[in-house]
Amino acid sequence: ALTAGYHPETGERLVQNADKKGRVALHDFTLSPPKSVSVVWSQANDELKEKIERIQSDSARDFLDYISKNAVTRQGKGGVIQARAMVRGATFSHGSSRENDPQLHTHCVLMNVAELEDGRTSALETRDMMRWQGAAASLYHADLAYKLREEGFNIKKNKNLFEIDGVPDEVIKAFSQRRAAILKAVEEEMQS
Repeated sequence: ALTAGYHPETGERLVQNADKKGRVALHDFTLSPPKSVSVVWSQANDELKEKIERIQSDSARDFLDYISKNAVTRQGKGGVIQARAMVRGATFSHGSSRENDPQLHTHCVLMNVAELEDGRTSALETRDMMRWQGAAASLYHADLAYKLREEGFNIKKNKNLFEIDGVPDEVIKAFSQRRAAILKAVEEEMQS
């Protein structure tokens, strides 16, 4: 009921476009650490694996908290008024890519029903959220690198991100089949 825009207990309509065709019910922000983190995680003993999972989970929740604190809805005629909103969300962790490579990642899922300070409800204003999604993802990566360093991992800068030092580039490449498939598809599309 909530994904359709209705109160799950009372059936009350919570958003204007409840149950309409094309309604966006959820927003999924997927957070993936650099490949070296997933490689180390996949080869680690249970204790180290749990530490890396906790760090990933904590950084993903911090991302979700940041997104949540900055969420707004559009109000008034034509939606010209923006109002602060409380959002509801959840995180779901996975450990592999579609190509079955080790790929620790977390889905941060937000419901597209938000509660305003006065108790009313509305759908999220997603255009602003999408504009600063990249900045929030940068904060996630910085937080993740910091927490990994605190646990004793040597971190090295890699372009705009980082990698765990000591994981060979050829290992990262070997466990990046999904990325290779995407790059190949893009190249083929550009040539056609």
